[in-house]
Amino acid sequence: MDRELIRKAFGQIIETEMVGEGKLLYGVSPVPVKVIPGSPFVFILPVGTNRSMEYLGTNEWNGAVKIEISVIVQVSDGATYTEVNSSDIVDRIEKKLSEVILANKENELWTNIEYDGETSISLGEVGKQGYFYKEQITLLFEVM
Repeated sequence: MDRELIRKAFGQIIETEMVGEGKLLYGVSPVPVKVIPGSPFVFILPVGTNRSMEYLGTNEWNGAVKIEISVIVQVSDGATYTEVNSSDIVDRIEKKLSEVILANKENELWTNIEYDGETSISLGEVGKQGYFYKEQITLLFEVM
């Protein structure tokens, strides 16, 4: 059970599905950065791990890995959207992420993905970059 591999693999899936011309995101990073390079942006961050012995008397772990998806959307990017429709951008990203999760419920690294509780959205200021929406989505990846 390797949280780093799962986090980076899921980040690659999001990048493939959601980053690029005509897609919803500017970029994805598996680590936090000091300056957000563009908006909208997603961070894939570690949250925790739940390990248990798969079978009594074995040396194999079974359990789950928690990962936070932090969606950062500048209130206005000055070009493609403004304060009027930035909330809509947040909603579209969340909807697309739910589709990506459903399409990738299992692979060679995990056996299931579930939401781990409700998502939360806040509005905050990031230095000289202005105001941003931040949606936090915690996912639970079941692993063998």
